[in-house]
Amino acid sequence: MRAALRSEYNLDLRQVWGNHTLSTHDLGDLVTWLPAGSVFWRSIGGPASFSELELEIRENTFWLRVLEWRERGSKGEQPKRAPDAVWAWEREAAAKSMSRKGTAYLERQRRQSG
Repeated sequence: MRAALRSEYNLDLRQVWGNHTLSTHDLGDLVTWLPAGSVFWRSIGGPASFSELELEIRENTFWLRVLEWRERGSKGEQPKRAPDAVWAWEREAAAKSMSRKGTAYLERQRRQSG
């Protein structure tokens, strides 16, 4: 959160918090209104993790791929939109699941070879 406040508002949280010049209510407002695509929202994930510019680029890229696909006579696989942003806890759950599967696979291989 400190990095997001520093990059967006040029606000050093240590100085402000140490001097008691910012209330917790004001800090909550600043965090809540951090712009989409900021470091804070990227760490949380979800729709706010992309800035407006990034969303526009994703949309334009998709339509350029569709145009190219149509010019090729609609041959091959039709272009798909880029997947939506994933929430941080969904990423963590997927990583844990893959880790469990990998561990189980290695354990099975060890039993079979030993």
